[in-house]
Amino acid sequence: MNFDLFNYPCVRSFLRKLLIEDKFKGIKPQQHIYNKYFMENKYAFYLGMDAIIKYNQIINDESLIEEYINQLNRIFKRYGDYNHITNGINSLIAKTVAIKLSLSNTYTFSSREKILRYIYNKYIINGYFYFGFSSNYLNEIGCVGIRSNTFFIDDRLKHINNIFERASGKKLFLNVETTITDDIIVALYFSFLSPYYLADMVSNPLFKKEQIDRECFYEHNILKIRNSLIKVCDNEKIDTEIKKEVVNNFVDCYNLCCSRGIKPCIAKISRASIGKNKLIDIDTIVNDTDENLASAVGLILDSRYNSCKIKNSISPYDIEVIQIPTYLELLQGPIKKEENKIEIIVDNREILSEEYTSSKRMVKNSYGVISLAYVGLLFIVVGAILAVFISFMGG
Repeated sequence: MNFDLFNYPCVRSFLRKLLIEDKFKGIKPQQHIYNKYFMENKYAFYLGMDAIIKYNQIINDESLIEEYINQLNRIFKRYGDYNHITNGINSLIAKTVAIKLSLSNTYTFSSREKILRYIYNKYIINGYFYFGFSSNYLNEIGCVGIRSNTFFIDDRLKHINNIFERASGKKLFLNVETTITDDIIVALYFSFLSPYYLADMVSNPLFKKEQIDRECFYEHNILKIRNSLIKVCDNEKIDTEIKKEVVNNFVDCYNLCCSRGIKPCIAKISRASIGKNKLIDIDTIVNDTDENLASAVGLILDSRYNSCKIKNSISPYDIEVIQIPTYLELLQGPIKKEENKIEIIVDNREILSEEYTSSKRMVKNSYGVISLAYVGLLFIVVGAILAVFISFMGG
């Protein structure tokens, strides 16, 4: 799958609208998702991301992406609830597959069968399970894969947990089993709120207070996260010295693994490698003409393994990792490429904080365009090495 798709201006613009426009913030997920995950005001965004990744996996045709995004825009503007939007996306995927297969319509049984079999082949037989994480774990996953026993709870987090639990009787982090999912939205959630303990904190009842800012966990703003943790400690009436120990340990832990800036990542695990690349009811789905085409597509695409325990560790050779833009990058909107430079286009009506714009300038100067001073220094160093080498060789 070509995940450069996220760099298309139409894609970035669409996702930004879903994040910032008020009319999309009222779209709520099903209750069980609403209770378990912190997707407040963002579920439309996750639905949009899900629709784009499914497009990439099933259709994967750059010539059709702009019209697909145009139609997605229409669906989200027209409907204000999860069920209608999902049904619209499923219908759009079916119609786009019909174009891909050069089918004249979607109304005959023959067309229906070809469309559903095609989607089934791409999304299930040759499809993936997913594991959301952040790029600070790339080396670990690249070396040992995804282990059946959790490797995200390390001694530092256990230490913080123990301090907090002794003082309040409650935990900040839970030592849960590693699971994978066939639900792209779930994987995305844990990739944006990763390292995993951020997702654990943001959904912890301790942080579900009106005065606590949970948006900062998406932004990876450690200063605001720290302040949220302080408020939790205050709410639990934790002694000042213990509070300092908890907060300082957490900030040290976060900075140790996230100080260079991290990217959301999704590990793709072949369904075939874990024996989950078949649907026993596929023939019923295809042949049941009482079920309309969009609903039939949904029966194929809908999650059946929202949380799947890993029986055996997954080898790094069975994993393909994709990186996606950060939450803040998507929030800023389209990018344009010009003379090998990438510039973020920001809506002039929205002014970024001085702290963040300064940090962006620093990053661009450090990792983007190489300064003349740096080039000059490089030539000096190379010249010095050549001088020593010539002298040594008797030149």
